[in-house]
Amino acid sequence: MADISRAAKLELAIRKIAKMNASFLEQMPSDWEGDPLQDAISDAIRLVELDGLPPGYVEIITNGTRRIILADEPVFLLRARDKFAAGVVRHWAAVAQMGGVREEQIQIARRHADKMDAWPVKQIPGETRLAEKVC
Repeated sequence: MADISRAAKLELAIRKIAKMNASFLEQMPSDWEGDPLQDAISDAIRLVELDGLPPGYVEIITNGTRRIILADEPVFLLRARDKFAAGVVRHWAAVAQMGGVREEQIQIARRHADKMDAWPVKQIPGETRLAEKVC
C-alpha cells in the first residue's frame, strides 16, 4: 500500500525541479488550476497511490482538484446554488486579507465568488424550493 509520505516526497521533488527555473516559478499560480505542472504532479501522485490511500485518509475532489485529507478533518462545502455562498466566500476573503493571506489567494476567492454569483440556480440551504434572485 502506498503511503502519503511517498506522494508528498514526489511532489516536493517536482517542486524542486520547478524552482530551478525561477521565471517559471514566479508565474506558477498558487491554486494551479489547469496548470501543466499541477497536472504532472497529480498524475505522479496517482501512480504512487495505485494501491490505495493509507488508513485514515480520504480523497476529495473539488472543482477538478484532487486532495488527500485526514478522514476526520472537518470540511465545509459551499455550492454555487446556495443563495448565501458567494457572500460567505467574499467575507472569508476580507477576513483572510486582514489576517495576512497572500493577495493572489484573496483574488482567487473573489473570482470564485463572482462565478458563484453568476450560477443560474439559487436555493436556500435545506429547502427544496428555489430562492428568489439574490439582491
